Amino acid sequence: MPKRSSTLDENEATAEVVDQAPAESPLDRFTAIIEDARDLLASGEAPTDVAARLWPRVLAIVPKPENPAVQLGRKGGKKGGKARAEKLSAERRSEIARKAARARWGKQSE
Repeated sequence: MPKRSSTLDENEATAEVVDQAPAESPLDRFTAIIEDARDLLASGEAPTDVAARLWPRVLAIVPKPENPAVQLGRKGGKKGGKARAEKLSAERRSEIARKAARARWGKQSE
């Protein structure tokens, strides 16, 4: 079996540095990105290259919005059980509970 290299590639090294870094507030992280952008632009790097390099760091800070379909499903799900229980008669609720108990405990007698 070939011996693996002990050196880290660029992505692993970056991940290691990020993991060891102290927790910062999002504002501190944005400030650091802006300072890095200033430094890169001052060194003569093209604005599009600076943006491409720093954009993943910006995306890591911004929270991802929740899917609207998930929100809608949760909204209906929160109401659903209670609304269904209110519509059922006492006799039907009892039937459902009896069936659930048989399924849970494996009793087949009625």
